[in-house]
Amino acid sequence: MSAVLADWLDSEGDLLSWRRELDRLKRRARARLFRTLLLAAFGTAAVVFMVARRVPLAESRILIRVTEGNVLRDDQPISGRDLGLFLEDSALSNSHLLQIINKRGLYPLERARGDFYALDELREHLTLEVYRNYFLEARGYNSDVRTARIAVRFRDLDPEVSFAVCGDLARLIIDSENARREESSRGIADVTQVAVDSAVATLGDRQSELATKQALLEDAKRADKKDDIASLQVAISRLRQDVDDLAEQVRKVRQNKAYADLKVSLESQKINLFYQIVDERPPPPPPEGKEIRLAMIGLACFIILLPLCAIAVGAFDSRLHDEEDVQRLGLTVVGHVPRFPGFVIGSMRGRRAAERRRT
Repeated sequence: MSAVLADWLDSEGDLLSWRRELDRLKRRARARLFRTLLLAAFGTAAVVFMVARRVPLAESRILIRVTEGNVLRDDQPISGRDLGLFLEDSALSNSHLLQIINKRGLYPLERARGDFYALDELREHLTLEVYRNYFLEARGYNSDVRTARIAVRFRDLDPEVSFAVCGDLARLIIDSENARREESSRGIADVTQVAVDSAVATLGDRQSELATKQALLEDAKRADKKDDIASLQVAISRLRQDVDDLAEQVRKVRQNKAYADLKVSLESQKINLFYQIVDERPPPPPPEGKEIRLAMIGLACFIILLPLCAIAVGAFDSRLHDEEDVQRLGLTVVGHVPRFPGFVIGSMRGRRAAERRRT
């Protein structure tokens, strides 16, 4: 067998070349043309079905503009960290997002498994982008008010649900930030009130002590006690300096308290920082001409799959079609009898046909 194979390889040196392999596969696929076309059509139909079944998510977008007020001037950067991450941690917290999920009835299957899965699904469809954030920079003397842009995007299969949830998220950011800033300013006002009370109490103590020392000084002068007069005068001088310092401190803390109260009033009225929705974009309508697009996809897939199916059919066909198939078995071909009338008589196909006719 090895000698025969060696002689065959020597006589047919280019038998295993890629061109001859492709020609052989083409002949074998042509012998089973119906099966090749059927496989290509089935693959094309599967691809077209998957593309037609896939529905793209409808994306809504709402733009929020944040503008600084002119009543209270703040020259320092308002936030030293990424505003987007800050909003995700504060406004878009899990508790707030769960309220939207329960309100809109989103993700029932994920909610049945647990709130964590529903929140994870919502965050995958939510995008929060902050750009043109000038609050990160210090405000110059003659510069305009600082602004920032917050873009909220949400995707869902239902366009109406997408736009409604996107609006809920935008209003959630605005309401949460207004409430947070008002609460923060009230906390600062409470701290400054404690500082005012402490400074006023300390000032009152020093004023009482000063009045007591002055009364003792008058008694020492009437009794002509020179040593007591000198020591009391020194103590009174120090107390007067302390009283003056404490009075200045009380003035400053009262000024800070007035500033904090004004900030609380502005924050409660949403004047110090404006959050305004400036653009609302619902999901765009689905593109027209879907049938034409599917037809083009189907044609392209059929053209690509047809040669691949031909190669697959030809490669897995184990029948003998020509002399080359016989040579690949290591057998020597003596001759080839072409087809002639009645060549199927006595063959397996002819016997089966005769058997069917008899029955």
